[in-house]
Amino acid sequence: MALREATRLVADSLTAKAAHYGTANCAMLDALIYVDLENRHLGPLEPGLDPEAADILRRQGWRSVSMLFLPYAAVLSVTPVAPGILKDKFGLVVNQWPNPEGWFDA
Repeated sequence: MALREATRLVADSLTAKAAHYGTANCAMLDALIYVDLENRHLGPLEPGLDPEAADILRRQGWRSVSMLFLPYAAVLSVTPVAPGILKDKFGLVVNQWPNPEGWFDA
């Protein structure tokens, strides 16, 4: 799955939650989405974030939106008040867990 497609999936998945919480409440919340699709894997070297999905996330108003799609993680959206660690990683796809044996270790 291309990163663009995953970004769009996350934005679409958050639409109902954003409507439930409202923009004012979303502005204080960081959304973390775990993507686990059977027989699908993220191809992080594909072109970046989907511009339409980025606009949807911005309009939803979340303080930040991050995605975990093992073994990768990405920060898809941030606002100026998001934590610095998230702002520093915005738009990057990080692979901190290259070995499946350690994915669920505490």
